[in-house]
Amino acid sequence: MKIRILFRCALAALWLGLAGVQPAWAQAYPDRPVRLLMSFSAGSGVDTFGRLVAQKLADRLGGSTYVENKGGAGGIIGIGAMAKAMPDGYTIGLIANTATIHQGMRTDLPFDLKEDFAYITLLARGAMVLAVRKDLPAQTLPELVALAKARPGQLNYGTPGIATPHHLATELLKHETGMDVLHVPHKGAVEAINGLNNGSVDFELIAIQSALPHLKSGRIRALAVTTASRQPVLKDVPTVAEAIGAGGGGQPRLPAWAEPVRPAPARTAAGARASAPATPARAGPLPDGRQDGPPRRPAARAAIRRRRRRADRLR
Repeated sequence: MKIRILFRCALAALWLGLAGVQPAWAQAYPDRPVRLLMSFSAGSGVDTFGRLVAQKLADRLGGSTYVENKGGAGGIIGIGAMAKAMPDGYTIGLIANTATIHQGMRTDLPFDLKEDFAYITLLARGAMVLAVRKDLPAQTLPELVALAKARPGQLNYGTPGIATPHHLATELLKHETGMDVLHVPHKGAVEAINGLNNGSVDFELIAIQSALPHLKSGRIRALAVTTASRQPVLKDVPTVAEAIGAGGGGQPRLPAWAEPVRPAPARTAAGARASAPATPARAGPLPDGRQDGPPRRPAARAAIRRRRRRADRLR
């Protein structure tokens, strides 16, 4: 699984970024637990990364942290709660590419990605796998396409919600292959996976780290991954491009990412410490058993600049 957790100074940057919002007269930071606010349901792919961060951040801070999940509406509920939180250093949020999709598609959001958050670092990049329920008579992606065409409007696919990356990527796959399938949105990623497990949906895109236990148990089957190359933990599963051929057109390559943020603005001059050079911090073993590689701070900073440019274009 080429899910690359980019703790490129992430823990050190989090520590500096949070401590940096404290006024000079404040007590030693932290004097109470730090909240990691998630816009995803517990057990989802990004939630898995977030809990790793919370554990390591507690070690770094010398205090305690806790995770609060506010899933629903494709992440809008949780992101809105992050935007309203006090910028006092005791709340950090974890957002993903779903947030930028919402910003580009809606004008009634309870947050503004450019104005409401201070971005800390790029934390994680991940991949998705296209999986089907275990008893669906399709062993490959071409067979799934053929089955959907033979039964127009009868198959369905699940997602964590409307306008999530899972939704848009599957719609692209529908458009490029000519499948006629129905969309079944869920409250979150865990609920969507449960739908696939119990057979109420036929197929869906799932974060690989979330899908692995279900794939290993045989409750679902993998047909393709959304990355440009195969994933080490799913070596026998082809990419979408391999499965449907080079002429597949707009094959969905899902550039999933996650990024910690804190509510803006940082209201003290001490906030400048957040941009100070940070000591690399290793996260330890990754979910697939590999060790995190060395931090690459320039790449992380470049990724954050790209997010900000995207937010500027969406305004």
